[in-house]
Amino acid sequence: MTAAERDLDALIVGNIGDLEASMKRAKESIDERLNKAAWEELKRALGDDNWYYEDGDDLGDAWFAPRAWLIEDEDGDFDADPWFRFKPIDAKREFDSWLAHYVAPKSNRQQIALVWCWHRFYVNDYKAAVDEVEDQIAAITDLGFHRDGRELFLPLSFDTDALVEGFQVDDLTEALEPIADGANVLKNALSHFSAFRTELLAKAR
Repeated sequence: MTAAERDLDALIVGNIGDLEASMKRAKESIDERLNKAAWEELKRALGDDNWYYEDGDDLGDAWFAPRAWLIEDEDGDFDADPWFRFKPIDAKREFDSWLAHYVAPKSNRQQIALVWCWHRFYVNDYKAAVDEVEDQIAAITDLGFHRDGRELFLPLSFDTDALVEGFQVDDLTEALEPIADGANVLKNALSHFSAFRTELLAKAR
């Protein structure tokens, strides 16, 4: 064990009470407040006219989609396929709190992101659809979305100092500005996503 590791262990042992209290506070209070404010900022940035939002008990359950993509079932409930989520690709796999995804991601897959989602299409259909819309996907990635296998997502980078100040003054508006920036990127990319969706639907079984 290195000297740095010994020092770290000693620091943790000496502060374990505060660390446990901090993590409890992060998961039970900070996560809820931060996610709620971020979700509301996303709604504000995209607007209600052209977008539908489905709130969830957890950030990973909430989703949104263009109203033009909605499907209404016999009970009057709405669904969409594809749709988008506001969450990391690797949500909470290594972190115990959502807060860590905002301020301490280890990769772009752990960053809070705008994520393109779908579930009714088989892999072979997906690959065939991709072949037909490579230009559209290239345009999407040129605008800032990342492509990782079948994933298309736009990581959002948050400034830790701005979030710290936001919690100190009880105003997260400035700290959440990256969400508005991401919403503008998504708006610019939407026509390309719509073309991709059309191709997926054409090849769905």
